Amino acid sequence: MNLKQRFIFKASVGFSLAVFISIAIEVVICLLNKDNAAAIAATPDLYGRIFMELLTAGILGVVGNGLSVVYEIENLGVLKPTAIHFFPTMLTYFIVGWYNGWLSPDNKAASIIQIVLMLVIYAVIWVSNYVIYGRQVAELNNDIALLKKSEGQKAVREDRTDE
Repeated sequence: MNLKQRFIFKASVGFSLAVFISIAIEVVICLLNKDNAAAIAATPDLYGRIFMELLTAGILGVVGNGLSVVYEIENLGVLKPTAIHFFPTMLTYFIVGWYNGWLSPDNKAASIIQIVLMLVIYAVIWVSNYVIYGRQVAELNNDIALLKKSEGQKAVREDRTDE
């Protein structure tokens, strides 16, 4: 698969996961707020609001998961793909969060907690990838060292047989 095909695949998976997670969060909120269930059900244009929340959460999934293909571009190093992925993902999160009411200037504490959680989750994912890539590089370096060592021993054996 080329980069464009991988982006489309990852974006579609991201959309699906984000919609599923959004539904799960909504179910938990409804279960925790049983007293407010009637008020939620009486919300004008409830289905339109739910549809837009699922759609915007899906867009966040498309951006977050789809842009992860930048980590597969080997010549970018570590910092560039992180920046390329981080800024659009966070910008999309802010836009979706403000639109859906997840983030609000009226409730600064909750907004700050959500932003910090998003940054912590992002940092955990980045550190995990960094560790995984570090191990892969160490394994490749070890394989190269073993290959050079075996080639060196092969050359010594060939020199001895020539004598």
